[in-house]
Amino acid sequence: MSTGWKSSVSRTGQAVARSSERDPIHGEIPQALHEGGIAWLAGTTVKVIEIAIDKIAHGWSPEETHFQHPHLSLAQIHSALAWYYENQADLDEQIAATIKESLRLASQVSDPAFGRRLGGLKNSA
Repeated sequence: MSTGWKSSVSRTGQAVARSSERDPIHGEIPQALHEGGIAWLAGTTVKVIEIAIDKIAHGWSPEETHFQHPHLSLAQIHSALAWYYENQADLDEQIAATIKESLRLASQVSDPAFGRRLGGLKNSA
């Protein structure tokens, strides 16, 4: 298999890199598009980091990920996981930053009094 990244320009004018790894049975499979610094599975609306989070959070195998996301091929899932492992430090840092920001935002919109009332209703049922 040959591996490489080809550069092109997206419809928005941003630089895009496309992997050109060849599958001997199916021909060329675009592995990921990079637009704005985010890796996407080519031809989908799925980010590589989303597949990585499924693996981390749920412990899903590629086969289970395919079962949960049947619109993705096993080749796409394996490609996303390979890209994740090659860039694990950066993606893990992005995941941690996203979690931290989510917790910060949740604490700003959280209403402790409402939570207590809701908890009281749950306990009384």
